[in-house]
Amino acid sequence: TQARTDYSTAKMLFLESKEAYERGNYNNVGPKLEKSRELIIKSITRAHALLEDYFSSFPKWKRWANETIEWTRDNSSTAILVDKFARKCYVYRSGGLLRTFDVELGPNWIGNKKHKGDKATPEGKYHITKKKSHRDTKYHKALLINYPNDEDKARYAEAVRKGTISRRTGIGNLIEIHGDGGKGADWTSGCVALTNSDMDKLYELVSVGTPVTIVGSLKTLQDVNGF
Repeated sequence: TQARTDYSTAKMLFLESKEAYERGNYNNVGPKLEKSRELIIKSITRAHALLEDYFSSFPKWKRWANETIEWTRDNSSTAILVDKFARKCYVYRSGGLLRTFDVELGPNWIGNKKHKGDKATPEGKYHITKKKSHRDTKYHKALLINYPNDEDKARYAEAVRKGTISRRTGIGNLIEIHGDGGKGADWTSGCVALTNSDMDKLYELVSVGTPVTIVGSLKTLQDVNGF
């Protein structure tokens, strides 16, 4: 995003001003620092606007989460709930929280997945369609989910109709919860990654058909910001 670009440029200018100061080239210090300050302010402004727009979906996320938890209670069963902002995977059973795992996502996780190759982790109500052992996946173990679901397909078709996405791009598929996580960064192609040890635990708790609900956040933007 432009906010990330502005921040990176500001960081580079700050380091250049520091080097200029250390070399005694004081005439270049002030202008570079001022430009860095301007870009940081722009970056923060853009980031706030982006987050406010993103969190406009909070009521929907909360409804999805509540429906999923209620389903586990009504059916005395298990479901997975992923909070992208918190980087957490919650396992609910019979209405109660059973386990919590840390996760890593696609680098473009803010926002819903739009098409193939966008490296965004989707948001919606899904279910596990296949459990993959280490023999069936390069990611230690994996849980394949039914992305794209009907809502994803409808949103993609509308974007193609409007021309915001090329028909040749494709909607994408093969979204999984898988192992090989623990890298300390968002690196997947849109999947949800756990460490191998956590993946082993999650793998034993679920089965084909287990609901998987992925939301942007379970907390409001105000709660996330702390003010």
